[in-house]
Amino acid sequence: MIALRRFAREDLSVALAPWIASRAIVLLALAAARYIFAEIGAAPRPPALSQGLFAWDAAFYRDIAAGGYNAVAHSGLRFFAGLPLMARFLGAPIGQVGPVLIIIVNLASLLYAGLLNRLVIEETGDSALARRAIWLGLLAPPALVFVFGYAEALLALCAVLVFLNARNARWGWVIVAGFLAGIMRPTGFLLSLPVAIFVWQSLRGERLQGDTTKKTSLALGALGTASPVLGICSYLAWSKIAGYGLWEPLQIQSSTNLRGGFVWPWTSLNGAINSLSSGDRLGSGLHVVWAFVAVICVIASALKLSAAYTLWAAASIAVALCAPNLDSFERYALVTFPVIIGAGVLTSRPKDLFRGVIAVSSAGLFGSSILVFFGRLVP
Repeated sequence: MIALRRFAREDLSVALAPWIASRAIVLLALAAARYIFAEIGAAPRPPALSQGLFAWDAAFYRDIAAGGYNAVAHSGLRFFAGLPLMARFLGAPIGQVGPVLIIIVNLASLLYAGLLNRLVIEETGDSALARRAIWLGLLAPPALVFVFGYAEALLALCAVLVFLNARNARWGWVIVAGFLAGIMRPTGFLLSLPVAIFVWQSLRGERLQGDTTKKTSLALGALGTASPVLGICSYLAWSKIAGYGLWEPLQIQSSTNLRGGFVWPWTSLNGAINSLSSGDRLGSGLHVVWAFVAVICVIASALKLSAAYTLWAAASIAVALCAPNLDSFERYALVTFPVIIGAGVLTSRPKDLFRGVIAVSSAGLFGSSILVFFGRLVP
């Protein structure tokens, strides 16, 4: 109870203001988009405008939670079961699966921000950096997925929990958080990389005494390392048992009209650069700008964080850039929280720089949300 009070007082209180601000901006953008369409819009009405916070992928998560995978098109199998299961378990008894799903996502984003504050302070001792990272992470333009019914907030929460507990050798919590990350999103498997580093560091630590203790720690650490992969495998196994096929969720995601297969990063970046220079699909071209910013932020975060963070961040950005279709690159980078910490490092001086970035970022969040509601931007 004392620990919870301390967490609420020292961490959640820091996250509350940017958390409220980001939700206010997105909801204001929804109201503005609906007003603009009512005044000057022409039929047909964009579906996302009517769906609101259930626009785009959020509609799949809601429908899966309410009626299972048979309630959506076959392509919906690519959405892993973590978020729908939670929404169904908590919302079905009261007949409010949709609203409960939105509540889960938004509470998860608040907890994520609070725990990120705690993690940055424990890792760097810099409370000002932690505060900047939270503001930047919650008000970044792609942070609208932390408000919509997307699984990214839960994945980010699981990722922070994995790091927070792995650095302190609390392997039981690592196993739980890692497994949940695996059933939230397929990219959760990348969390196995930093956990393996933390296990190795723990085994070398002086606090482990005796062969029995080391064997126990090694066994639990190994399970923690494997837990994200086990989470993914559990969903794939269910897909096999349900008759969809073992690899079908991943094969659907690899379709050319979705993420696509794997290409060299410079191939996807070259396509984005061509789009940017030609003016064809400007939104696609801007992905190269975001990719450049993400890489710089990872490098900046390496100045403050240990190798485990840098390895995970670099691997996550690399995997995201290996997709022929970079439409969702920004939200993948957002979940990779060392990117946000790196942004906090880069905006440490002068003081007015951080304020200016927050102002521009907030405007970007508002503008991005309007474009998403009008169906002109893929979140």
